[in-house]
This record gives sequence, structure tokens and C-alpha cells, in this order.
Amino acid sequence: MKDSSVIVPDFEKQTAREQKVATQVEQAEKGLTADEKALANLASSEGWKVLKQDLCDEIKTLSEDLTSFISTGADFQSVGQRAVVANILTEKYNQLISRVESTAIYEQEHARSSKQDK
Repeated sequence: MKDSSVIVPDFEKQTAREQKVATQVEQAEKGLTADEKALANLASSEGWKVLKQDLCDEIKTLSEDLTSFISTGADFQSVGQRAVVANILTEKYNQLISRVESTAIYEQEHARSSKQDK
């Protein structure tokens, strides 16, 4: 039996999405929030270099540990579980690195464009 129901768009959700995008555009035009400024400042610190290296080392260790675990002849389910966890952690670490560094780049570009406007 064929489903003859009609898909009706949810305009409330669409409007909420549009408002969120508009708010993000307004914030981008105003500049960085306090949290974003803190992240941008972190990116230029020695502490960030150490933390970033630790995160990169951890990503490498996750991969090496998984490879080692596979080479021991572990069962497929255990390998799969570890692979999922390693993948999730790797993705989260990369997101953290990206967030800090992209915020710093945005701050530099915003400062540069502000100087040009004056």
C-alpha cells in the first residue's frame, strides 16, 4: 500500500534556523565574543603549543595502540569498539585544535579589516 501522506514543511524550525544564522552574522560583524578572544589569545601562547603537541601525540598514540591491538589477533568486535572510540577521540581532539587556531586566524583577519576601514 502506497503512503499518500503529504510532507508539510515546519516553518517554525526554518524560521528559528534563519534567526540563528542572522545572529551569527551579526556577531561576525561585531567581532569576537569574550570566549573567542580568550581562545585567540590562547593560540599565541606557549601553553597552546605544548597542549597542541600533547593532543597530536595522543592522536598518534591512539592510532598506534589500535594497530598494536589488531596485530595481537583481537576479536573483530573488540577491535571495532576500540576503533570507534579512537575515531571519536581523534575527531574531538582535531576539533579542539581547529577551533582554537581558526579563532586566532579570524581575529587576525578581523583586526586587519578593522584597520583598513579606519
